[in-house]
Amino acid sequence: MARTLLDVDQSIAEDVNKDGLTPLHCAAMTGSIEILKEFFNKAPSSFNLTTKGTNETVFHLAAEQKNTKAFIFMAESAIISELIYNLDAEDNTVLHVAASVDSTSLVRYILKQTTIDATLKNKRGFAAADLLNKDGVDFPLLSTWFRQEAETIQRPSGSRYVKFAHEPVEHIRNTNNEKGLISESYEMNLLREIRVPRNKEREMHSESLQNARNTITIVAVLIASVAFTCGINPPGGIHQEGDFIGKATAGRTLAFKIFLVFNNIALFTSLSIVTLLVSIIPYRTKSLKKFVTIAHKMMWLAVASMAIAYAAAAWITVPDFEGSIWLVYLTAVIAIVALGGMFVYVSFMMVKHILKKRKLRRNMSRGKAPSTTLDLEAADDTGCYGF
Repeated sequence: MARTLLDVDQSIAEDVNKDGLTPLHCAAMTGSIEILKEFFNKAPSSFNLTTKGTNETVFHLAAEQKNTKAFIFMAESAIISELIYNLDAEDNTVLHVAASVDSTSLVRYILKQTTIDATLKNKRGFAAADLLNKDGVDFPLLSTWFRQEAETIQRPSGSRYVKFAHEPVEHIRNTNNEKGLISESYEMNLLREIRVPRNKEREMHSESLQNARNTITIVAVLIASVAFTCGINPPGGIHQEGDFIGKATAGRTLAFKIFLVFNNIALFTSLSIVTLLVSIIPYRTKSLKKFVTIAHKMMWLAVASMAIAYAAAAWITVPDFEGSIWLVYLTAVIAIVALGGMFVYVSFMMVKHILKKRKLRRNMSRGKAPSTTLDLEAADDTGCYGF
């Protein structure tokens, strides 16, 4: 159909829609190589058209949609290969666009096969590396590539790197010797092998955070339900008649006051957790971790308050007979040993994890980039970590 329409009237290749896009722009965005071939044959001049307002070329559009095959197909054409060096209205290179969408394959191709300076900045003062998504799966790998490229530009070994060279891709390709091509191929294969298990770990990390979020929500609802029930049905019962009808019979005792305070803390802390986790839906791992960390701390407060409230309720309900008072002390000892012991163990694990993360962060400041996120790197030996 594209061939037929171009045969009838080639001028339609320069028509734009309401978004300022030509048919060729749409083809570059969808990655249709067959359509691009027809435009090469029938209307090659249409490749010089840029988008209205944003001044984006077909290379910018293909990179924006992560259409690697279409991008490379156009870059390998001697007719339009120099368009790869054009800037858009914001002075973004195609490398800026590829970095902003975390396209590992495009970033690698542009860095290796073109002379685009990776340190160039757009109108807002950002280099391509500044646009990387720091929560992205391939952020450590991409940031390493950009850092290596910046170091190479600072210490050039030839005339390949210039401020902004408008050289065709074929020229760059011819400057690479056979040894360089073999080493690059080996490097890419090695990176693929290494990245597979790491990507799996990152997926498990994200899934674990989601599971933790769901579990904390369920636990918070259960604590709120128990605390609410105990609040309206206080231990010891309520007066059925007289001036204090409906009031707690043990309301004047110290144990009841302790119970009421900590039961309310457990109830309203749990409700706050539910409100936080249900009202805000983070879609990035870093944001999700932040919310889960806050909810985790609040959950421990609610659990501890519920335990104290239960111990106080036991103090009220256990008969004050000789030979029975030991039950109150036994309840307190069980609570302290079980819950207190778990608090100590979890705190120890958290401190250990934090110290290891600080050590890794110091290594990063010395130029040693981690292969994964700091949490995964620090928890590599145990396979788990605490907030």
